[in-house]
Amino acid sequence: MGSSGAGIVAISTVLVLVFLSAAQVAGGKVVSTEAPAGQPGYTDFTKLSILPKQKILEMKPGDVVEFQVKVRNREEASVVLEPRIVVMPFTESILEEEWISVTPARAEVEPGGTQSFKVVVSLPEDVETGYYSAQLAFTNETLGYLPGLPRAVNALNLNIRVWREPAVRITPTFIYDRVEAGGSYTYEVEVENTGEEEVTLKPRFGAEEYSRCRGFGCPGELKEEWVSITAPERVAPGGKATVVIRVDIPDAARGRYEGRIDLGVEDPARASYDRWWKVVTLSLEVWQQPASPYEKSFTVGEGVKAVRIEIGTVTRELGMPRYRKADAGEVGFLVTLVSPGGEESKPEPVRRSIKERVDLGTWYLPPWETASRGIYVVQSSEYRVEYTLRAPEPGVWKIRIMPVNTSNFEYSVVLE
Repeated sequence: MGSSGAGIVAISTVLVLVFLSAAQVAGGKVVSTEAPAGQPGYTDFTKLSILPKQKILEMKPGDVVEFQVKVRNREEASVVLEPRIVVMPFTESILEEEWISVTPARAEVEPGGTQSFKVVVSLPEDVETGYYSAQLAFTNETLGYLPGLPRAVNALNLNIRVWREPAVRITPTFIYDRVEAGGSYTYEVEVENTGEEEVTLKPRFGAEEYSRCRGFGCPGELKEEWVSITAPERVAPGGKATVVIRVDIPDAARGRYEGRIDLGVEDPARASYDRWWKVVTLSLEVWQQPASPYEKSFTVGEGVKAVRIEIGTVTRELGMPRYRKADAGEVGFLVTLVSPGGEESKPEPVRRSIKERVDLGTWYLPPWETASRGIYVVQSSEYRVEYTLRAPEPGVWKIRIMPVNTSNFEYSVVLE
């Protein structure tokens, strides 16, 4: 929590500096921040109600968006409003004033009256993708929070995210699999170039700057020496390429491991700071088929007519498409019962059941990935088997359970 709080403070500080510096560029009257005697804050400014106070737009190059801003005069005298654009400095993308027009350019508003302004945002066709910020100030008053860094008092904050349809599509970007220690596994990632320019591929393993989890409870680090990557150097316009990822699991590996692969591809339609889209996360749960079964004793008393045993396993898909080995085999259990006299028997199941939870899969996949994988996604699978022992001998019994092709199970013994 400590690191998160520090991050929030840092972000807030940056935003304050951006807005204050922008107002400084606009110039105008600076309102004193010193509170009059007996007053909790400053009052020496024109009192206006602006609705909305903030506007966030998502636009593509060439788009035109129009919206209304209503300004209410809360003063006891008429107020003259002359809206102007204040460009935010110190941001990655600088907005041009000519992209925004406001009408009327001047308006006198009577006490208690409301004036509507039409704002039109027109982006040029060649604008770069990114985030743009500006203020629409209705008076020339500014507030000096910090020396030399005033901000507009009566203003609408405008934020614009400029984006384009992605030209490079990657499927999938998350791979989860349950693998066996000592095995080798191969996964394929498809890179499609729908743009008009050739793109290059330079995949690298170990993109640690994208890792989010550290410390207790986090998965182990997938080692670079376990992974080999094969990929073409280029993807032609309108073409597709396959990145082959091979993972060799050591015999001693246990538990869950996670690693990331940066495909090293650039998309002309994406901003330079947008990097997560080209990272493939590989999450592997490593297990080993046990050499000996699980064993547990239970007592059967006098008068028990039957013993019902139920064993089940649940496989969760973590909400993501899952790769499976073609030779993974069928999930099952080898069950042995040992009577009080030491006689072993292998009961036959009286019932088997399979249950799956299926999601339509559209809540986390982009449209192109949904189409390639199909709309139905299995989120969890449950397999259960039931045994019945009639007229059991009183005494201490033993049950031995050997799981097959599953890394977890639960069981119950019911005396009837």
